[in-house]
Amino acid sequence: WKQAIVDAPETGTVFLNKFHSPALRALRTERTSRLEANAA
Repeated sequence: WKQAIVDAPETGTVFLNKFHSPALRALRTERTSRLEANAA
């Protein structure tokens, strides 16, 4: 799964938990896109 994130295009990932530790980068899916939108 780590290589999938590295190989993904810049728009293929989302940065979650930006304001707390640990922040993480995840593959963009319907679920992670919703999490990103709800955090804003």
